[in-house]
Amino acid sequence: LALAGRDIDGRPNPSLITIAVMTRDQGAFHHLREPLREMLLERCEAALAAEDLILSEPMYVEISVSVWVKLRGAARAFDVQNLILESIRTFLNPLSGNWNIGRLPTEGQLKMLLQSLRFAGHVGRMTAAARYVDRDGPHEAALDEMPDAPFAIGVEGTHQIHIEFQ
Repeated sequence: LALAGRDIDGRPNPSLITIAVMTRDQGAFHHLREPLREMLLERCEAALAAEDLILSEPMYVEISVSVWVKLRGAARAFDVQNLILESIRTFLNPLSGNWNIGRLPTEGQLKMLLQSLRFAGHVGRMTAAARYVDRDGPHEAALDEMPDAPFAIGVEGTHQIHIEFQ
């Protein structure tokens, strides 16, 4: 994702062109940054100053989901727990979940996912927390209370499945 006139936090800065580059391996970006930056500068207009081209990783937002499930009988509890965890993991995966940089999933979308799962019971409630680090340090908020961040991308956090038997 590239934005002209904004810094990595989305704050206005008319001289900047900021590009967020997401790699499969989060550690690989540091090795790619300078060669990629040099290649882009070679192909850019001469009017762009080198210090005005910013390459950064996206702001990774760790999304942790807690789910309370009511089951009829304990026989399939492990299978239900695995079904829910795998569904959440797949949904939140930025490479397979169809998420774009700057667009986070919502609690409503997570609830719809959980309600679509078929098992002998039902989801009682769900919460989703978001953790991220920006220039001001670490933050935590309910997923739906996340401030807009043009370079945010959701990644999997720690999930908890609480099962109650009926």
